[in-house]
Amino acid sequence: MYKINIYTQHENKIYNLICWFVVLFCFNSLVYAADKQNIELAAQTRNLELEELLRMDLRQLTNIDVSLASRIEEKQFKAPAAIYVLTQEDIRRSGHRRLPEILRMVPGLHVAKLDANKWAISSRNSQSRFTSTMLVMIDGRHVFTPFYAGVYWESQDTFIEDIERIEIVRGPGGSLWGANAVDGIINIITKSATNTHGSKAYALAGAGEMKYEAGARYGNKTASEINYRVFAKGYKTDTGEYLGTDDSNNNGYAPIGADANDEGKAQQAGFRMDWNSGKDSYMLQGNAYQGEFDEDRVVSSTRVPNTIESEGYNAVFNWKRQLTNGESLMVNAFVDQISRDDNILMNDEVTLDVDLQHTILLSNHNVAWGLGYRYYENKARITDPTSCGFATPCFAVDPEEKDLSTWSAFIQDRIILSDQYAIIIGSKFEDNDYTGFEYQPSLRGLWTPDNDTTYWAAATRAVRVPDRVNTDGILDFGGTTISIGNINQESFINYTYELGYRKRLSNTWILDGTVFYSDYRNTAQTTSGIDDVFGFEGYVKYQHNQDLRMELGYTFNEGDTIFANGSTEPRSRLPKHTIFLRSNYDLRNDMDLDAMVYYVDDSKSSSGTTDIHAYTRVDLRYGWRPMKNLDLSLLLTNMLDDAHAENRDPTKINTGVKRGAMLKLTFTN
Repeated sequence: MYKINIYTQHENKIYNLICWFVVLFCFNSLVYAADKQNIELAAQTRNLELEELLRMDLRQLTNIDVSLASRIEEKQFKAPAAIYVLTQEDIRRSGHRRLPEILRMVPGLHVAKLDANKWAISSRNSQSRFTSTMLVMIDGRHVFTPFYAGVYWESQDTFIEDIERIEIVRGPGGSLWGANAVDGIINIITKSATNTHGSKAYALAGAGEMKYEAGARYGNKTASEINYRVFAKGYKTDTGEYLGTDDSNNNGYAPIGADANDEGKAQQAGFRMDWNSGKDSYMLQGNAYQGEFDEDRVVSSTRVPNTIESEGYNAVFNWKRQLTNGESLMVNAFVDQISRDDNILMNDEVTLDVDLQHTILLSNHNVAWGLGYRYYENKARITDPTSCGFATPCFAVDPEEKDLSTWSAFIQDRIILSDQYAIIIGSKFEDNDYTGFEYQPSLRGLWTPDNDTTYWAAATRAVRVPDRVNTDGILDFGGTTISIGNINQESFINYTYELGYRKRLSNTWILDGTVFYSDYRNTAQTTSGIDDVFGFEGYVKYQHNQDLRMELGYTFNEGDTIFANGSTEPRSRLPKHTIFLRSNYDLRNDMDLDAMVYYVDDSKSSSGTTDIHAYTRVDLRYGWRPMKNLDLSLLLTNMLDDAHAENRDPTKINTGVKRGAMLKLTFTN
């Protein structure tokens, strides 16, 4: 098993971090002395990029190039999908240090914290820690696990300061990205190493959300014009708070108001290289990480403390060639190894993926097509077989080891009817080891009567294929096993219909709204029901001047479960109403003040009872740059509550999100 020997026997992490910083900055000093002119030029370029971003008005910000919705670069404002972009400035001014917390700012995306180190994130569909209908990528690497088709959000991390942008599409994207892109796609895109020359180091201390975090990054280029950067970081979260029965699964297991057993800690190191050769551009990056995440499980009406040990490595290689007439050819490949061990399973996974894409520009056709192959290797076995018994059955999978392969192809044609009208038609075709051949077609229409108005409509069929848990799952009663999976399970299918509208009222106001209706079904659900979901997602952006920007977002979500006998009941798990208000105010050139307010409605069960009560969360950030290369910021989180619940998991004790504060110091050279 792959190991990263970062933790010492006595968990002396501060010593490890100091060693990382000493190595990085000694290396930096040597290179700085030899190449001072290049580093000074890089620092001037970074400052210029930030100043240009701050000077952009809303018209310029919505003209950002995106590629997630169509696999071809296009302007965000004219994308035929419910797309939203978080820029590097949005990320910086949020003040948050974990990826799920940053995603709270996205309209239509439901982000809820289960305990101090785990989250449930979804769009439109049911919300839980094991939500399996969201495709998440980091620089093109799929980070969902085929074990249960969800995302271990506690293990997903990167050097936050190096994120270029985060593109989010709400709604199906299976026609381009394949199975599991049923309700949305999140693509986290980091900066090219060309744009991260020089040094950056930061340290923060806090309470409530984070106890501490520190990291350092260095970038430069070699004599052969290969741009590179290396980074290392480590953090430790604070604990949550045990809640009462009304807000959690704590049925007297732990003292209400006490600090919970849900601390998280992790360390990560990585690199990225970018270089060009004629018409070809290349990118190579790699990461390695290790973490420990505490939690309380509920087993036979007993609280069982548990620690998840997670470690792994990944590498991504990308090659792109610019062909004639604006056409291009691209190959993206990655390997991802994950090892997780808790008091239930020891789970090892390896994923290999290769994706080829070719874009062709004809007279009035923009065609993108591609091929893909994915290999998945899994071994999962019970951590402690002696603990399995009649009263305490163990969850497992049978067989313990399994290899899976998926072949795929896609094609999409953007037919340009005129300067104002376009039709986008395409489909993804896949062959997997569970259900065989699957198809995921999409039809989209685009109408742009002028440069400040966009109408779009879409009809899509998306598929979520079975996984190891729901096909091979078993309960072990100490040698006697009962199957709880279904090896013959069919795919989970979603038919979605969307209408979207965007309008620039001026350089000051922008409106964006999407209405949708989704029909979720498959033959395996004939006894449990079919979900019909409909809703609205919209936001208004306002920019008074370069010093003040505000955004108001609203999400409505409603639905019913329709049973085979024709009866219906309210659909559970998602709040009906969600509202957020965000403001960014530049007090002066070296000071900024940012506020985020979130209102989340009650989350109800199918019986109509309240699982999670409505809450209002207020976060406030103050930033000050006392020197050119020094940045100081203070983030206050959840200012209105001592603690509140955001989500439940029936298998564990959810804990309260506490009031918090973080003080961060950043140095850039």
